[in-house]
Amino acid sequence: MVRLGADPAVTATALYRSAESRGLVEDEWRPVFERTIYLLFVVGAAVAITSFLMVKSVLTFKEIFLDFGTELPAVTQLTIALANKCGEWWYLALPFIWYLIVVGLIAAYFYAQGKTWIPWPFGWLFGYSSNATALRGIAVCVDRQMPIDQAISRVGFHIPNVSLGRKLTKASMLTAGGQDWCDSLHGLGVITAAESAVLKSATRAGNLPWALREMAEVSTRRQVYRARLLLNIITPLCLIALAIPVAILAIGCFLPLISLIQNLT
Repeated sequence: MVRLGADPAVTATALYRSAESRGLVEDEWRPVFERTIYLLFVVGAAVAITSFLMVKSVLTFKEIFLDFGTELPAVTQLTIALANKCGEWWYLALPFIWYLIVVGLIAAYFYAQGKTWIPWPFGWLFGYSSNATALRGIAVCVDRQMPIDQAISRVGFHIPNVSLGRKLTKASMLTAGGQDWCDSLHGLGVITAAESAVLKSATRAGNLPWALREMAEVSTRRQVYRARLLLNIITPLCLIALAIPVAILAIGCFLPLISLIQNLT
């Protein structure tokens, strides 16, 4: 947004709009960020505890049951087989453990600074939308009476997202060649058909900068809604995936213990 400024007035407007949108983005994304970190912590803790019990406790129970001559049920035999596999392939969990440690430290640092950070792969799935930033940048340029093709080209040159920058540059060339700028952006996937229709109406009404900023906010909220939807799907699936091995471990360990206690009494 600072690079968009060709003169102090544009720079001031760009900084003001950037600060104005930052509060919205952080307020929308902070609950998603906190829930994501919570989910990662729960999954990591459950995997670590279950793996430890599989490797240490289950194999010890196996020796105890064999000494007492207790017949092991099928679920216990399955638990022992899984424990043997965990003992053989335990090192495969090390990248995941280190990932959680690094993500936790980075997330704690950003959170202490009052900032929002989405770790990989969640940032790739529903991270910050560069399209919303592009719309805000175009709004700043248009607000300073810059021609629309030059505004799109300027934003495309300065925006950090290389792929989006190429699309904007191509859209500016198409616009300079006579094609409607909304159709150019829509054809390249920068805006949706609904956003294109709204921006065309705003162009005719003369309130294009305001419409661009509104479309940017809508784009940000749409990304947040998608993120929440994905988390609503991923969270129960993760809990179910964790509950199955925990249930097998608990049943496999307690069934022979109950049988052993009954035999001893």
